[in-house]
Amino acid sequence: MGRRKTWSVLAVALSVAGLAACAPAAASPGPTSDAGAVSALVKLHGWLNRPGSANLNIYAFETSGSTHPVSTALQLSGPADVATGAVQLTGQQRVVGGGPITQVEAVAAGGMLYSTVPPRGDTALAQSSPSKWTRTAMSSVRPGRSRHSAWWLALQYLNAVHRDGDSVVSTKGATEYTGTVDLAKVPGIPASFLKAPLFRKADTTRIAVDLYTNSGTGDLMRLTYRFGLGASIDSTAVGQSTAGFQVDLYLWDPGTPTPVSNPVLVPAAKDLIPGGNDDLCRLLIF
Repeated sequence: MGRRKTWSVLAVALSVAGLAACAPAAASPGPTSDAGAVSALVKLHGWLNRPGSANLNIYAFETSGSTHPVSTALQLSGPADVATGAVQLTGQQRVVGGGPITQVEAVAAGGMLYSTVPPRGDTALAQSSPSKWTRTAMSSVRPGRSRHSAWWLALQYLNAVHRDGDSVVSTKGATEYTGTVDLAKVPGIPASFLKAPLFRKADTTRIAVDLYTNSGTGDLMRLTYRFGLGASIDSTAVGQSTAGFQVDLYLWDPGTPTPVSNPVLVPAAKDLIPGGNDDLCRLLIF
């Protein structure tokens, strides 16, 4: 895992290595006892107590249809202020194997996610009206009465990781630690929350979490959570899963000014159309 190729802009090529990154890792072996692993968890929980800025990457791969399956790959990246939930993302959604390429933008501010990701995969809509946006209330994807997203609760619940090898983050040496969390067992996440389409498509509530710490200082450099299918280049689904998702946060050093513009510019009311992007909103950590 430490040498695993993570998803990147080249994820649209859907290499076997990149897609395999969505497959949940084996469960962490019992309570964490390794000093480095313990330190990684301490750093994680410290960051959750005082979250800062990060570069956020979101990758999604989905296959729909049984007779003539169509697979799409989405890649978004940009700055995020995790403490406030503000994000500014740009990227592409493309049909695997040739087909429309849709330019995608998404911004979150004031408790709302605005996105040009086409509702229900209607790429024709996005191409004919590139300036039109949908809107999703971030409060609608919070589990139960939580003030945070499910990922916040899941990461707080993570209490065991194991060393998974050496890695590199932003040209710096890092050590990777991996663990798993079953969202169905996390206090504060009701069963009804896990019936959302995002989890039905992934066909799992088990989330793999990767923590990357600086090999010298031990500081937390990168955080990844991922779940869903592992697929081959021909988009063959594994089991009942038809989608895989991965979210990477490259953490900024403490005290670094937020890279998100202030205020975040949101679409004008005249540019909004009915609908929303529940899946994308559920992938955000806030």
